[in-house]
Amino acid sequence: YFSTSWGCTADAKDVWLSEKRGYLEGQSQVCKDSKKTLDNYDFTNESEFKKFLNNKSIKTYDSSFPWYRWNVTVSASKLKKSIEKNLKARYEVNPSLILTLCDGQYESKPVESIGTIKDIEVANRTKSGLINEIVIKGSDATIKVCSEYNIRLLLAPLESTIKRNDKSKLDGLNMLPSAFFLVTKNEKGESFRFQGGGYGHGVGMSQNGAKAMADAGFNYSTILQHYYNNTTIGNLYL
Repeated sequence: YFSTSWGCTADAKDVWLSEKRGYLEGQSQVCKDSKKTLDNYDFTNESEFKKFLNNKSIKTYDSSFPWYRWNVTVSASKLKKSIEKNLKARYEVNPSLILTLCDGQYESKPVESIGTIKDIEVANRTKSGLINEIVIKGSDATIKVCSEYNIRLLLAPLESTIKRNDKSKLDGLNMLPSAFFLVTKNEKGESFRFQGGGYGHGVGMSQNGAKAMADAGFNYSTILQHYYNNTTIGNLYL
């Protein structure tokens, strides 16, 4: 479970880069009484992801909550500090998830600094809209960062202000709220804007979404089976 969905939950295999689990597959969070669906969206496509992210007419169970939508602009210099704060430690946790570009190939190689941030590109966006591979190009090195957790940590808006769905603001988060986001560079390359939705890894049950479903009159079994597909609710006798 996690805090807030951006409109679709994620597959466990895409978040933890693990084997598929049938009951932890991504689900649309569009309200059941809505006439609109996600059927026409391909979230692996950047323009389609952006289209849904900016579409305020589609009501989902999380639409009314602060973390449903958020954005933050981070200067290239502050982003460099955040990356360098976490890069070495994340590499040591799992060297296969932080790769360095060497002679046209990505290799598992320790790197402590990539220099000035030149660009950030999405390398893989999954069907739920989650990014689990991103390429960060620096003046000294180019790295590919794998796993949503590593991405959120390295791109943390440590010294920047996040604006949320309800217009509230928060400072000093130690990681991005989620890996469901767009990233754009300003014309001079001096800052990067992250526009996203949701809070947390996105797998299983959205706590705020479940609350909204309960408030709408759904019972606990319907709510659980909505988030955990192919499951049966029953009694366990010990």
